[in-house]
Amino acid sequence: MSKDLIVKNYTISSKHPIICVPIVATDISSIVEKINKARAAQVQMLELRLDYFAHNDNDCEVKKLLDAIGDLTEDIILLFTIRTAYEGGEFSGSIDRYFDLIRLGASHRAVDIVDVELDRVLGHEIVLQEIKSLGKILILSHHNFEKTYSDEEIATYYKRMAKMGADIEKIALMPVNKMDVARLMSASLDFSDNNPDCLLIGISMGELGKITRVSSSLFSSVVTFASIDEASAPGQIGFKEMKMILEALEK
Repeated sequence: MSKDLIVKNYTISSKHPIICVPIVATDISSIVEKINKARAAQVQMLELRLDYFAHNDNDCEVKKLLDAIGDLTEDIILLFTIRTAYEGGEFSGSIDRYFDLIRLGASHRAVDIVDVELDRVLGHEIVLQEIKSLGKILILSHHNFEKTYSDEEIATYYKRMAKMGADIEKIALMPVNKMDVARLMSASLDFSDNNPDCLLIGISMGELGKITRVSSSLFSSVVTFASIDEASAPGQIGFKEMKMILEALEK
């Protein structure tokens, strides 16, 4: 039997994937506006993409942002993410700054879940313990916008993340053909079946991989990402459309 995570009265489970909406904006007022729009749509989980925030080089501005959205997300799960340029994001600062921001986010009351890129962790493993000690849920993630790995490589990434203490293991890969999409789904399901205490997020990106965003429960992926307005990743589907599809599949 797989484990579930209960966050703010919501269940993160392989049986019923939760829809997460990324918030992509450069200033506080725009971020607040997008969060209010998401609230009106009854979104249950948001991803604050801090790499898009224009003042992420200033701790005071980051704290001001988190303070500003703290009450707005009191009843919504908030995932704190700084996606680096290495993995398709906008953050190009130093590795030390990256982890300073991770610590800042993990220590704030508004944040429930913290995303850390697996390939940035070497030499900074202590941060993972700090995140967990603060009572936050840890996602370790890996993205490749060029290709999809073999079954064995996908399993190896999931295993590394689990061994390092991830509460949720996330892999997002770019397919070049339909077999790549099937491989991501099959390898993820196989890992989940053999590791029932692990929770994972598996995404095949782009137009080819759209099926993985609406069929998460078929291969035990616990979170799927959808957009309120502009997409933050290739192949992302609108929230209302995603919600209707998932509700129809669960009937």
